[in-house]
Formats: sequence, structure tokens, C-alpha cells
Amino acid sequence: EFFGEAIIPVVENAPFAESVNVELGYRTSDYSTSGNVESYKYGADWSPVGGLRFRAMAQRAVRAANIAELFNPVTPGTGDLLVDPCANGTTGAPLTGQLRALCIATGVPAGAIDNATLAQPTSGQVNAFFGGNPITTPEEADTVTLGVVWQPDYVPGLAVTLDYYDIQVDNAISIRPNYDIVDGCYNIGRNATMSASNADCQLIARNTANGSIEGDLVYGIQQVTQNIGEVHAEGLDYSVRYGWDLGQWGGLEFALDGTHVLDSSYVPSPGGATVECVGRYGKQCGLP
Repeated sequence: EFFGEAIIPVVENAPFAESVNVELGYRTSDYSTSGNVESYKYGADWSPVGGLRFRAMAQRAVRAANIAELFNPVTPGTGDLLVDPCANGTTGAPLTGQLRALCIATGVPAGAIDNATLAQPTSGQVNAFFGGNPITTPEEADTVTLGVVWQPDYVPGLAVTLDYYDIQVDNAISIRPNYDIVDGCYNIGRNATMSASNADCQLIARNTANGSIEGDLVYGIQQVTQNIGEVHAEGLDYSVRYGWDLGQWGGLEFALDGTHVLDSSYVPSPGGATVECVGRYGKQCGLP
């Protein structure tokens, strides 16, 4: 791994430019599991007058999978799944056509479909298998931040900052929600041929006795670590601080720090639908 960073003063003590600085950085890393990756940053800050500074930065950040994400053994557990497309026991309406054929091809007995005896997952849960994945590749993030810092001389002790951020992580290292794996198999929009050889269908092992994804721990959905589609975050960070010098008694400071989230979303796999998670947490927004 090799890296270099520089902060270059461009202007000092000029009209409307008490200071202008440029910041640069570059890093190259070679991982035995995933090869060579590069990251970099470039930005600048401008202080037109004393106590006021504007800043901007663009970065390409890279993170390779850690040892656990690569090599943890695959072990059984419990995963969330509210809706099984092959389960119709709660409606009493037998499946037909391509979906019926695919359900049978992926391990649901024809009788369970025709007699509508396959119920939805118990308590919204199914068997799942979790663990590392040695073919996971590094995730890459493109980040833009814009900010301002205000520390007026005429109000000693006051500091106000406001920063905008926009972050998009491609090939994010995480686990896919079960619903997305099931949707990738049984949704004709994502499995156009409705073939059981579809990659997502291969991650689902059904109980051939009743068609469920429950029962003995040989049945379930593979949820090992992998590169999902993308993760996006956008928002505003703000901070207000005010301090008093109390002389021999020390000091007192009040502070307010917060974030206003404009976007928090992810695409669980290429071709999957964007999941919007601003103000939400649950079966879909708990992962990744």
C-alpha cells in the first residue's frame, strides 16, 4: 500500500481571500484476495474574511472486505421473509402458469400448490445461512461534501458549521435481504424466462416435503456476504457551539449537533428496485 497527501496554500492575505488552500490525496492498495484498487481526493477551502471559511471535497473511497466478511464459516440461522410467492394457503387460490411451474421446479410439491396447503412463512421468518464469501470484491464510494464554518470575531466562543454530503457506494459489501433474493427468482421482471437455473433461485433450498423454506437446517436461503447493488446517502450535518470563559472556574459550553437526512436508499442487487429508507426501519430497511 502506498499513499500521499498534500495541502497547498495558494493565496494568503489578499482582498476577499485571507486564505485559499488546495488539498490532494492518492492511495493505491493491493489485496491478495481482490487485487489492486485506487482511491483519491481533491478539494479546496476559501476564507474570504476572518472567521468565515467555505470548503469542498470530492473523494473516491475504497474498502476491501475484512477477514470475517471473507472467511467466516457459513452457519444456519433465521432470516426475515414476509411473503413467499409460492405460498397460497392463506388465500385458497391455486397458482397457475409460469409461476406454478417455477415453484414446482424449485422444490414445491405440485399437490401443495394445487391444494393450496403451502402457508406463508411462520411469523415472517425462514431458515437462512450466513457467513463469509471469499470472492467478495472491494466496495467503492464517490463522496461530495460542501460546507461552511462561521466563527465571528465579534461573538467570541460561537462556532457554526453546516455541511452537505452526497455519498454513493457501489458494490457495497453487505448481505441481501431475503425478500430480494426471492423476488429475483420468482418475479418475471427479473427472471424473464422463469427458469429454476436463475442465480437467485439457486440460493433457495426448499423443504421438498411441503415446499416451505423452513424445517431441517438443510433448507433455507443463502444470505452470505456479497457485493450488493448500491447504497446512497444524502443530507446535511450541522453544529452550533457557544462557550464562555469562566475565568478561575474554567469554562462552559453549549453544543447542538444534528443531521437532516435527505436520502437514505439502497439497491439490494443489480436490477432490483430502489428501497427508500428515510424515516423507516423494518424488514427492508434494517438491511443492509
